[in-house]
Amino acid sequence: MPISDNVGDREHDKFIESVSTPGVPALRITNPDGTNIGGSGGTSMTDNTAYVQGASSLTPTGFLGDDAADALGANERIGVARMNRTTRVIFVQLKDNAGADQSPGDRTAGALTNRSGSITTGGTSQQLAAANATRRYLFIQNIATEDLWFNFGVAAVADQPSVKLTPGDAFVMEGLFIDNEAVHIIGATTGSKFVAKEGG
Repeated sequence: MPISDNVGDREHDKFIESVSTPGVPALRITNPDGTNIGGSGGTSMTDNTAYVQGASSLTPTGFLGDDAADALGANERIGVARMNRTTRVIFVQLKDNAGADQSPGDRTAGALTNRSGSITTGGTSQQLAAANATRRYLFIQNIATEDLWFNFGVAAVADQPSVKLTPGDAFVMEGLFIDNEAVHIIGATTGSKFVAKEGG
């Protein structure tokens, strides 16, 4: 049954009669200024098909086709998801724990600090690296012939909750979460060697 016009009801006005299937209601999707974005309404695009404004089928409800992530004003972005018209990749903004903007490409280049060494006194925990608020990378490798254990923030012990490295094993910490506490290590025998590198 065709949808009647000029009802003046917002609930009614969110629907429009489908062009491709007359008499079938479809969701009305418009540009931010209220103009029609085109398409036949109520249908979805074929996967991996580029979206062409005014020609392709409608983008998913709640999404706006746009090539610029920041095209809308700050208040207009609330509750609006945006995607690239060609690739249909959704624009997002990454935030850190404090709410500051982050980029997936944010990386710090520089020289690694060598923290390599050996067990000073067998059976006694020692500090491998001091606490470092700007640490972005940590590498520890056991090059000894016995197990080594390391821990963050407190003395290492040859048991849990310390982390065990068997001979030849390596530990790498990088990515979205980096522990910034002091690193401690322990081994049973004086002189057991380890390789360690810190970045940041």
